Amino acid sequence: MKKILTSLILASSFSSFANAQMIKSVTSPNPTTPVSTKSLNNTSTLPTNVKTSLKNQNNGYTLEGFQLGIGAGILGGANVQLGYRIPQRSYNFWKNRFGFRIEYNTWKPFESIIEEETIKVDDNEFTAQITGDNFGALLDFYPFGNTWGLGNFRITAGYYSGDFSLGGNLTKYANETFSIYSETLNRDITYTVNGEATLSANLDYDVKGPYAGIGFDIGLLAGLKMYFDAGIVFTDEPILTSNITGTGTLTIDGGSPIDIDTSNSQIQDLLYNTVNQYQEELNDITKEYFPMIKLGFLYRF
Repeated sequence: MKKILTSLILASSFSSFANAQMIKSVTSPNPTTPVSTKSLNNTSTLPTNVKTSLKNQNNGYTLEGFQLGIGAGILGGANVQLGYRIPQRSYNFWKNRFGFRIEYNTWKPFESIIEEETIKVDDNEFTAQITGDNFGALLDFYPFGNTWGLGNFRITAGYYSGDFSLGGNLTKYANETFSIYSETLNRDITYTVNGEATLSANLDYDVKGPYAGIGFDIGLLAGLKMYFDAGIVFTDEPILTSNITGTGTLTIDGGSPIDIDTSNSQIQDLLYNTVNQYQEELNDITKEYFPMIKLGFLYRF
């Protein structure tokens, strides 16, 4: 009887040890020999306690990889984005290197603040207006995958659609003389303004076209991150429009003073030459692209 009891105890111990090794091999795979996803998905041959363990591991990942961000950008205004990055726990080489985002940029929260701000320089006043909004659909590629320190660096491509307008009013209170080149006369013409004159200029961008850029995330706490993006939208050159209004007198090439009146042919000639001069300078610094820089915070589940 004693031998029989001893045999039963040894058999029970061996069975418990075998089950423990089976659970360990499934739930904690050897790093050098990873368990395939296919074998884990086939749970028909696994013990009940192992199935329960795997089920519990998958709980809570419904939103894993989704991200929500808010920030601001240069020439973009307020930025709101919703995105998804394929979870980094994936064993697939390509899967954890891709993500996508949709975002909305708008200047509406800042328009009234900017318009109310008046800058004074030497008794001259300058006010600005910025309007515009656009939508973007972006595809992110993370070339370094899960590599520590580099895993959050990304290369982005996508498409934007929207508009952007930058305008300003410069009001001058002075007796000032200046020269502007006349294409009609092929020489410089001297103008003297005495009184109050306001020069209004507006720069319009049609922000529609493909986007290319780079960016990265900086982890702060748990899923909270700081994001940075910089890139350009390949679009058309901006259009500059201008106008002059005011009261006072204008003297042209030392002639008799005339009242400032935008319907006057000489005023129209001044306006035409001024716009052309600014347009030439503008063409030197702006090309067929729209720069975008964004900085903000996001939370990734």
